[in-house]
Amino acid sequence: TLAGQLPAGALMTLETRNAGPAIDRLLKMTANIVEATGEEEVAQTLNGMQQLAKGVLGKESVLGVFSVGRDGGKFSPELLGVAKLDDLGSEMMASMIPSKAGARVGKYTFSRKDGMFVGITGDLVYFSTNKTLLMGYLGRLSGKDAPRLMSSSTYSQPTKAIGQQELSFFANFSATAKVIRSQLKTAFLPRLFAPI
Repeated sequence: TLAGQLPAGALMTLETRNAGPAIDRLLKMTANIVEATGEEEVAQTLNGMQQLAKGVLGKESVLGVFSVGRDGGKFSPELLGVAKLDDLGSEMMASMIPSKAGARVGKYTFSRKDGMFVGITGDLVYFSTNKTLLMGYLGRLSGKDAPRLMSSSTYSQPTKAIGQQELSFFANFSATAKVIRSQLKTAFLPRLFAPI
C-alpha cells in the first residue's frame, strides 16, 4: 500500500482505498445540504467535482504528518501525500504540476512549486512540504531499504485489527504528545504542560 511505504514515525495518517463510493456519498450529501440552503450553483459545482475527487482520491491515497528535526533540537510538522490516480485525475494533476523536473529519485521526478515539492510519475502523484521527507519516500518506492511505517507495530497492529477501510485515520498519540511537549518547551512553558 502507499501508506505502508511511508517512512516510519508518522504522527498521523489519513488514508483512502477504493473510496469512490464513500466520496460519492459524502459529496452528494454535501451538495444536498448546500442546495437546501438555496445555493444551487454551489451544489452543481460539488456534483461536478465528484468525478474529479474520485479520480484523485478514489483509488488509493495517503496524507501523513511527520515530525522532522531542525537545528537546535527543534521539530516541525511536515506533510507527505501520495495518490494513485485514474485517467481523469492524471490528466488534471499533470496540468497543475510543472513538467520540468528539478530532482530525481530512481524513476520518480519532482520539482518545487509554491513552497511544496511535487511530482507525478505514471498514475502516481506525490507532494511534501519537506524535500528530504519526499526523497526518502520515493527512495522506498524505488526499492531502497529503509524503515517503513508498515514495519512499525504502532501502525501495523491497529490497522491489521480493523482491516481495509474506504477511509481510515491513524494517530500515534504518544509520539504526537512528545512533539507537542518539545514545542511547548521552546515556547517557555515546560512546567505548565509537564504531565502531557
